[in-house]
Amino acid sequence: MTPWRFRSEGPRGARATAARTRHLHVAVQSLITACDARSIRLVKRVLHANATLLVDGGSGIPAPRRATRGAVSVAAALVNTISTYPDVTLTEHQVNALPGIVMRADGRIVGVISVMLRCRAISAIWVVLNPEKLTHWNAG
Repeated sequence: MTPWRFRSEGPRGARATAARTRHLHVAVQSLITACDARSIRLVKRVLHANATLLVDGGSGIPAPRRATRGAVSVAAALVNTISTYPDVTLTEHQVNALPGIVMRADGRIVGVISVMLRCRAISAIWVVLNPEKLTHWNAG
């Protein structure tokens, strides 16, 4: 889901990677708190002004057809997307070896969210709701 990886070159690179991972963890926790409150205002506060949201809904899952851009639009679209699952719980989980979010409803994983940071603010959000792409998350 995330098309990039942190490069680590020696001890300095490892420290930089660890710092970025910590910043990502803090951002993910803040996003979870804001989304749990279903607050567009709180979600907007953790987003970069030029944030982008891309939702992969697959067939039959309501999702924006195009990428959403701008903090206000992204916040509204993300809250609306999460709100389509009334009893969803959001928890931090490793997604592509980085902090991300898992959406659970009725004991099943219904979505996986990964994020990217820019200037310690969330600049990109990828949400996978497509049931076909979530089968390995629900196996076992």
